[in-house]
Amino acid sequence: MDALLQTNLPNCHLPILLVNDIVFGGSDDGSNLTGIAATASGSSIFVIHECGHVLANLGDEYTSEFPGYPDTEEPNTTTQTNFDAIKWKAWINTNTTPIPTPETATYINDAGLFEGAHHHSDGWYRPQINCAMGNFSSPFCAVCSEALVLSFYRQVRPVDGFTPAATNLSLASPQMLTFTLKLVQPATHDLTVQWFTNGISSVGATNQSFAVELGLGAGGVTNVSARVKDETPLVRTDSENILAQTVMWNVNAAAPHLNLDLPVWLPDGAFSFRVTGSAPLGFVIESSTNFLDWTSIATNFLTLGEFTSTNSATASSGQFFRARTPP
Repeated sequence: MDALLQTNLPNCHLPILLVNDIVFGGSDDGSNLTGIAATASGSSIFVIHECGHVLANLGDEYTSEFPGYPDTEEPNTTTQTNFDAIKWKAWINTNTTPIPTPETATYINDAGLFEGAHHHSDGWYRPQINCAMGNFSSPFCAVCSEALVLSFYRQVRPVDGFTPAATNLSLASPQMLTFTLKLVQPATHDLTVQWFTNGISSVGATNQSFAVELGLGAGGVTNVSARVKDETPLVRTDSENILAQTVMWNVNAAAPHLNLDLPVWLPDGAFSFRVTGSAPLGFVIESSTNFLDWTSIATNFLTLGEFTSTNSATASSGQFFRARTPP
């Protein structure tokens, strides 16, 4: 079956196999890769349950014994009774909920530590009295819902695209730059966005687009970044920080600068000098005899950061030369 999926549906993330059988039931394939359900009336609840296994590696919360069942904890099962060691402790109200938690009507909607899970009637615990991982007619509990949301974000990131597509940019002149995000928005709420310049948050910059004017200066690289996060109340513990994503651009806004090496005299009386530095818009070589009046004699561009100019033998020793970037 897995070979057929790879051949015909190589990009499938959640395969579901429907069995043409009137017997009410469901399963996964044992590797938490494929959900399996019969087509009997009402079997859709098994698809939901098996998706919990496949997507979030959730464990069964059954109390029926299963000899040889692996004693491996899942996000919703544990043998721990020490509060600090309970992986879903963020969901437990310690002021009102005892640990372990009695299975009474008082705690019917509360998260706690309820005994009976992982095919054990004792010694194993689940987060809530009822959940789709143990009672097919129930929705996923808070802890399993959290695990499912986290599993989604391991597959799909909040930022689906951004512009500029290049994250290393260079400016040749002061200009306004616009940065834009394309987000994968949840159906129930918007993702939060905060833009930063050189690590400092920009007040009010919380939209999917951010425009900033960047000038040229000796400071060099300016960093522009956007932090996107899903503030869903379905997640209280995100140890991997997986609900957040940061996109970052580095903008090289260093000012143009030029240097002239000392001239080298050539055998025929001419001479050459080298111009080095950074001048994305090119530069002008000018000459003067009095440092007051300058005449343009050539316009050029640096190649790999340098340019060599050769002057004719008619140049007099009283001439001066300079290289200047355009205004």
